[in-house]
Amino acid sequence: SSVLPLPPPPGRPAFPFGGLGAGLLKSAAKTNSVNADLQKSWTDHDFSMYLGQSSTPPRDRIRELDRLRFHNLHPEDECVLLRLPSRRVDIQSLKDVIMLCGGLVGVRFESSELRLISGTCSDLERTWVQLDRLYKSMPSAVTKMGSSSDIDMQQTVEDFHALCDNYIRDLQNIQDLIKLKQATIDRTVEPMKIEADPSSNVGSPYPKW
Repeated sequence: SSVLPLPPPPGRPAFPFGGLGAGLLKSAAKTNSVNADLQKSWTDHDFSMYLGQSSTPPRDRIRELDRLRFHNLHPEDECVLLRLPSRRVDIQSLKDVIMLCGGLVGVRFESSELRLISGTCSDLERTWVQLDRLYKSMPSAVTKMGSSSDIDMQQTVEDFHALCDNYIRDLQNIQDLIKLKQATIDRTVEPMKIEADPSSNVGSPYPKW
């Protein structure tokens, strides 16, 4: 017969290594929440959970942002509604954002809206280049742990997290516009099945951070 483990003595934490066990559970819970959010359609993303995460190691943060900028289309909520093939779209691409707004199903745009999308996509791309540069300037140990005893390197980590938050805010701006434009889609029109474009370079494997 199996022997059940004894409960911890009074006053001793149930998690191994004290607060480390609780920290691991908290980290796992956050990972599960992020993974669940990344399965949603673009308009359903909760970007607030990605803001102010300076305690998250840079390696984990840039992976999250990379999965957000290359968005996996939701089969029912996006592929069918927007008449798009099942693939990933690049949120830094003006063309892809217009398609997410409903550009293939008759949605029209004001000149000011197109300028806003174009400007925000350019801002996202520019911020990403800066993020990539800062990330690659950090030693591997810093990207994994998120801290450094070197003052200059610690400042780099803080600058990195500030840029991450700027990037998320621009993604929120894109989300607000996509919600607004998708609300104008005529949902009475019978959806069409669209096959993937074999010439598209979107959907390539994620980079290895």
